[in-house]
Amino acid sequence: MASHPPSWLIKRFSTEERCRATIRELRWPGGFRCWCGSDRANINGRGLFRCQDCQKQTSAVSGTTLAGARIPLVTWFSILWVMSETHSGISASALAKMPDPDDDDRNLVTYKTAWLLLQKIRGVMQQTPIEPSHGRVEVSLEDLEVVELSQFGRKGKKTAQVLVVVKERTDGSTGGAWLRQVPDLEPESLRGSLVDALEGARGEEVWSTPGSGFEWLGEAGHRHRTAMVAGLLGVNRVMEELRAWQVRTHWGEMSEKHLGAYLDEFAFRFNHRCRHSSSKEIFEDLVHRVVTGKPRTFQDVIRGKA
Repeated sequence: MASHPPSWLIKRFSTEERCRATIRELRWPGGFRCWCGSDRANINGRGLFRCQDCQKQTSAVSGTTLAGARIPLVTWFSILWVMSETHSGISASALAKMPDPDDDDRNLVTYKTAWLLLQKIRGVMQQTPIEPSHGRVEVSLEDLEVVELSQFGRKGKKTAQVLVVVKERTDGSTGGAWLRQVPDLEPESLRGSLVDALEGARGEEVWSTPGSGFEWLGEAGHRHRTAMVAGLLGVNRVMEELRAWQVRTHWGEMSEKHLGAYLDEFAFRFNHRCRHSSSKEIFEDLVHRVVTGKPRTFQDVIRGKA
């Protein structure tokens, strides 16, 4: 569980007004600008910007990922800190059991709210293409056991296909990972996903197992090489950590429907570890993402809409 928030966090996010002030600084570093383009506005007693030209009122969180959740901003940022400070993250059930720091007799949020907020946060952890590795890149299609859901709840377990791309540095260390669930094994589907992942690594040495269907990488401008499964050390390391994280944090219960969001969170954490990011750096990254991210309603999350 997360430790006590540090002093810098308390100073910036201990009250609703401090939270709003930080959000305003991140959203409008050059000063507020209304949707109509005007920069002439006043802040009223409710903390809303009122445009002097179109008279529209705008809150600090409208149009961001923070919008729509009926919880205090202090709670929002407390949860972001928990997500940043804990090595493996936290499940919705564990988050729902956390006590409210202002009232020990009640929990911080309900399970439904915890699940929704975590899904919203995972929604801003989108993965970016692999950067030049100055070493080599490994690609593989891996099996992952997930939970299959029906309209009545949990249906059972099934195997999902996950495309894994790993950046290996010249010193043998892992420089980053990119993971995506593939809906089918059609060559065009795999090719489209992999092209997106390797967008920034054209010309790099890319390794896969023989007969894995990635031979076309040479035609796409990469130096394609093959190795046996045991030789893909980066892929093996990532999958070992992913399966351990699945059990440790989610008790092995990651649903197929929301697998993409879980893979985004895992890659986000894994890549920050590769960069040796501090908890503060991870937190600031998450804050920037939720402030600049798009709003998502409960229905958006349920439908898996980004």
